Amino acid sequence: MKILFINPPLHNFLGGCHSETTPLGLMYLAAILEKNNYEAKVLDAERLLLNWDDLALKIKTENPNIIGIGGMTLGTPAILKTAAVCKNVLPNVKIMVGGAGPTFEPERMLQKESAIDLVVRFEAENNILDIINYFTGAKDIKDVKGIAYQEAKQIIINPPAEYVKDLDSIPLPAYHLLEPSFSNYSGMHRGFAYYGMQMPNAVIMASRGCPHRCIFCSNHKTPNRRRDPKKIVDEIEFCLNLGAKSIQFYDDEFIGTSPVQNSWVEAICDEIIARNLQHISYLVQGRCSPFIKLEILQKMKTAGFKWVWWGVESGSQKMLDLMKKDTTLADIKNTFKIAHAAGLKSLMFIIIGLPGETKKDVYETGRLIENVNPDQVRFHIITPFPGSDLWEKLKAKNQIEDYDFLHYNTRFSAVHHTDELSAKEIENLYKMMVLRYESNKKNLLKVMLKSFYQPSEWKNLLPRLQKVFKIIPQWIKIKL
Repeated sequence: MKILFINPPLHNFLGGCHSETTPLGLMYLAAILEKNNYEAKVLDAERLLLNWDDLALKIKTENPNIIGIGGMTLGTPAILKTAAVCKNVLPNVKIMVGGAGPTFEPERMLQKESAIDLVVRFEAENNILDIINYFTGAKDIKDVKGIAYQEAKQIIINPPAEYVKDLDSIPLPAYHLLEPSFSNYSGMHRGFAYYGMQMPNAVIMASRGCPHRCIFCSNHKTPNRRRDPKKIVDEIEFCLNLGAKSIQFYDDEFIGTSPVQNSWVEAICDEIIARNLQHISYLVQGRCSPFIKLEILQKMKTAGFKWVWWGVESGSQKMLDLMKKDTTLADIKNTFKIAHAAGLKSLMFIIIGLPGETKKDVYETGRLIENVNPDQVRFHIITPFPGSDLWEKLKAKNQIEDYDFLHYNTRFSAVHHTDELSAKEIENLYKMMVLRYESNKKNLLKVMLKSFYQPSEWKNLLPRLQKVFKIIPQWIKIKL
């Protein structure tokens, strides 16, 4: 019995590689199957830049009995196409799909012409063996929790499987079953100058779940579970042996949720220091809250932590309340002050285009950025992902304009409008903020000089000048 897990080749739709990090979820499942004496492999068709013919040849060569395909909402078309290619090569192969996209859109996965046999919803570590037993005939499909399937032209959604309570029970991700090898991955921060973070960068899940209720997130209100600090540092050493030079913790919120979490973070830092691993650079995500304490961030700094990515989202208290962020502007300002005092680098995440947001709210966000002066800012156009309260809210008001998930990229286009702003106005505000706060002054000057001194760039001079003059009034309003 051979099971092949595939990260689908999204580049065939969007161009360029969208797989800078190893597919952890698939590697966890492969590790569990190997531990239970199954033959398993993980094929990252995206990292390998396989075209559809290459993928078909690979499937024929591997000749698995069962195929598992994983992906996010953006990758939905690639998941469906990958399944079709696999079924065309191996008509009798059983195909399951999972990940955020399939979890919240099982009907789309199981549409009439789909090659998919079943959808695995939410976490799969607790039910993957039951699924394999169903495929081999040892278990009735009605007894398998956490899946969706089609029966008599009806979509059946079984009761959910339990979340994994003991994360330490999951084996380390099966890097040895991954094609290509770890050396082919750079890490999440390709293209961004994150001071002190060397590549290749390995990603680690130290905890799972987020208890908060932000309306834009499909992973909200899930139980928060944490691994044993010693086990976490064991995995750090494991990744270093693979050749990693820095570590990014993939947790939704590594710091900022509770005093108990602070003690856990401190224990991780103590373990890192005890094993003399503080020379490695670490990057985490955090939540601006009253639970951010100077002594904890100082301990993180001592242990080698370099960056915290903070989910700020807006500089308008009205918008923070509307998105149910459960944080205040005072929390945000104090968090950045403490992080700076501790010597940690801070990145501020901002989203543009939520219902209720006006130009005035965006200008308030600009004033907050200037007030706290983060080391980096990263903007995104808010995108209504299935499974989020935002998806339901915009869908109910018929304000989603585009249901092509290939456009759900958060960095290029708005797929919705609101009562306050059109899709084009959301995009223009986003571009203005990116140009004002993401692009540094040296880059802007370089671009403008190219427009004057390189004949090939002369055609771009007028559009660039028009763009600058168009946004200058908005920059001024931010200052008011």
